[in-house]
Amino acid sequence: MGSEAQRAWMLRVLGVDVQAIGRAQVEKQSRLAGALRAWQFARRGAVANLQALQVAFMETGKPLGRYIARGGLRDVLSDHLALIDQAVDSLGNASRPKLAKLPAAAAGLRATLGAIKGDTRLGVLESNPFGVTVNFRTQLSSAISTMLATFAEIESNTSPNGNAP
Repeated sequence: MGSEAQRAWMLRVLGVDVQAIGRAQVEKQSRLAGALRAWQFARRGAVANLQALQVAFMETGKPLGRYIARGGLRDVLSDHLALIDQAVDSLGNASRPKLAKLPAAAAGLRATLGAIKGDTRLGVLESNPFGVTVNFRTQLSSAISTMLATFAEIESNTSPNGNAP
């Protein structure tokens, strides 16, 4: 499993006690951390798209355009992002996720996935008249589906107490 110096380095730098949790646990945490990083990337992309759309509304120069850009647009997306963030945050940070929290996080993500797919407001934003390409539903649904698939794969090889069988 490596020298004592290697184990000490893993614990000090990565916060992973390889000796205590074993290789299987490290692999599961690594896969979960990867899914969480993918979510963070998708989230940044959705926010960047939202900001581009806000700029387009502001550039209309019309009071309604400015009003929509300042509040309405953000509200549509932030409701979904807040629910996803809540589920993801329950898992801890990406470098040391809590495997035991997977079932609750997965339930929250499944509910949010349904809400995103059914939110007609997102469709209206995606077909905006400004030519700004936004694909909130695809971005967020894809990231959630990837996380759920990773969670299911990890859970299928984990006992109820969060440890490898």
